[in-house]
Amino acid sequence: MMRVKYNLIYKNKSLSPVQISITWNGNRIQKNIGYTVETKYWDFKKHRLKANHSNALKFNSHLSFLENSIIMIYNDKVEFNKDVSKNTLKKELELLINNGVREENKNKDIISVFDIFLNDYRPNGKKPANKTIEGYVNAKNKLIRYMKHHKSQLHFDDIDKDFYNNFVEYLREEKNNSDNTIGTNIKNLRTFMRWAFDNKYHNNTDYTHFKILKNEALFSLALTEDEVKRINSLKVENQELEYTRLFILVACHTGLRSSDLMEVIREQEITNNELRIFQVKTRSTVKLYINDFVVDLIKQLKAIHKDQYDKRFLNRNLETIGKLCKMNETMTSTKIVGNERQVQKKKRWELLKTHVGRRTFATRASEKGMPLHVIKKYTGHKSLDSLEKYLNASSYDDKSILENLFNLVN
Repeated sequence: MMRVKYNLIYKNKSLSPVQISITWNGNRIQKNIGYTVETKYWDFKKHRLKANHSNALKFNSHLSFLENSIIMIYNDKVEFNKDVSKNTLKKELELLINNGVREENKNKDIISVFDIFLNDYRPNGKKPANKTIEGYVNAKNKLIRYMKHHKSQLHFDDIDKDFYNNFVEYLREEKNNSDNTIGTNIKNLRTFMRWAFDNKYHNNTDYTHFKILKNEALFSLALTEDEVKRINSLKVENQELEYTRLFILVACHTGLRSSDLMEVIREQEITNNELRIFQVKTRSTVKLYINDFVVDLIKQLKAIHKDQYDKRFLNRNLETIGKLCKMNETMTSTKIVGNERQVQKKKRWELLKTHVGRRTFATRASEKGMPLHVIKKYTGHKSLDSLEKYLNASSYDDKSILENLFNLVN
């Protein structure tokens, strides 16, 4: 049977810390519960604060909560034949006293815990993709710069509504970040705070109310059918430009991420018009059908591929491809920074990057009626919701769609 009582460590002093004493089966645990009281208000018979103390009801209720909780934990472990060793119950007691925070984690600063998070975080038992980790590192670095800017140290209890407002203002005013960028950093910070909470580094839940800011993407480019045809018909003598031209054509016809397409070019052998690839971001293996035209493009890419042909190389050359194909139409987009509306204009060739191929495939395939779940298989989106946000529906050929519909119903 377990017995619990509270004692003062210094009975003959005016102030004394309160100590909990737990005994069972010849074992004893004694621990400071983190509170100090005036000795004159302590009832040594009842082991509680005297009723004439202004905070007696609340404080004594807390003592009863600790007592009942540790007894309940002990009884449950006994009932189910679990470990009731001194070390086990001491850890349970520390969690109760520290409101869910492990004793060894109490004084750790946010940045050191963030480093542990970057090393140990395993959602669904798998290490996140490198690009995801980069986002978390970026959020950590912005926290560091924020602390330097304010000449202060952050503790877990400081991550509250005031911090949120100040951090958002700092990112807007000092770093000129868009709401999208701020929202991404807040989302990553919330992921870290949830992990730290689950691993008993803190008991602060204010972060769950942090709003993830969003505004529309600055530019959302999907190539038209005519632009794809122009790229296909383009004749270039330069091998680097030819590689880039072939790459964007394959992306437009398959919807593959550039990282996955690079892997296909470097490693995959194509048989029977099928690609069997491991999609890096989703960490899943898929089998995709491709037609003879795409097979031929990939074979040409394999023949001239060089290791230095990376994403940066492709994006640089894609602008040249866009210029050669006379993609000179001006696009206008609005960026919201704080309360300011900023209008930006760019030529379509300036926006031609590797990701445009994937968006083009998704948009044109959806426009022609391909089921979204089939498109998702090629693009590697995790959900239909994320795929729908990726589509550039504003570029649909509404006239053609309606004419086809009218032909269908007439």
